[in-house]
Amino acid sequence: MTEDKNEIGGKMTSIRNILNSSSEGFVLCNSKGEITYFNQMGSEMIKKISGYTISSGDIFNYIVPEYARDSFNTSFQNAVEGKPVETERIVKTGNNESLMYLVKYFPVCDGEGKNSYVCISAKDVTEEKHLKDVVNLHREISEKLPGLNTIESALKFILDLAIDKTGMDSGGIYLRNEVTDSFELIVHRGLSENFAGNTKVVKKGDKKWDSIMNGEQIIKQHWEYESNPDDILLKENLKLVVTTPVKYGDEVIMSINIASRTQNYFPENSKELLNIIGFEASKAIHTILTEEKLNQALKKLSKSENSK
Repeated sequence: MTEDKNEIGGKMTSIRNILNSSSEGFVLCNSKGEITYFNQMGSEMIKKISGYTISSGDIFNYIVPEYARDSFNTSFQNAVEGKPVETERIVKTGNNESLMYLVKYFPVCDGEGKNSYVCISAKDVTEEKHLKDVVNLHREISEKLPGLNTIESALKFILDLAIDKTGMDSGGIYLRNEVTDSFELIVHRGLSENFAGNTKVVKKGDKKWDSIMNGEQIIKQHWEYESNPDDILLKENLKLVVTTPVKYGDEVIMSINIASRTQNYFPENSKELLNIIGFEASKAIHTILTEEKLNQALKKLSKSENSK
């Protein structure tokens, strides 16, 4: 019997050594959710997600925010019943960084073959997911954008892409008018008609016009304007507004404006995705505008010849 215990103890030590050197975080709990073991990465993971240093006690106390505990409990109970679970979870760190974790729950048997423990593993797949998002974004743009041959259809596609890929909920695209040099709102989504009507033109000489022509991405957060009760962004209940001027060559030809009523921060990964959309859009929009000018010139020429 002593040899059996020593053998079991040796196996557990070996397993723990393997887990401690793993790039994944591991936390082992009994069926009641009481923590019995965690590796270094598991400790760092819990600290990053919850802000707390893990020790012992109930694993549920480390699951934040509280509304996430229901889904966690469901997955945990499935594992207790012998059904492994794999899920992805987006978490917000203390500095408002969004991280994506691949979380697995799987049952662990005791010496009698009963599912007495649950092992929870978590791996940060944020960068991996972002790389996939970048590849998929390039593919989606290259497959769909060239087939759109009108300004409105192309801009609508670009706006939908910009909103959906960055997790925002509203926005509009302004196109530069070569005659007046103003920026005109061509398409919008998720905005009230009153707001769209009041912001439909950005005239040359306006402060906003100067900002767009500067060509730099502008991010406005609600605390920058919430002290002014008459601010139009505040009245629209927009907490975050991102303005991205789009250049073709050295000239700004349009501005992609997206906003959110729930988000407070715009993460770096979203900035990169939005910049990719802007870069790809500039070539397509310039091509469509050039073709429209050519068609208009041909129509004028044809009309002139027919009138002779």
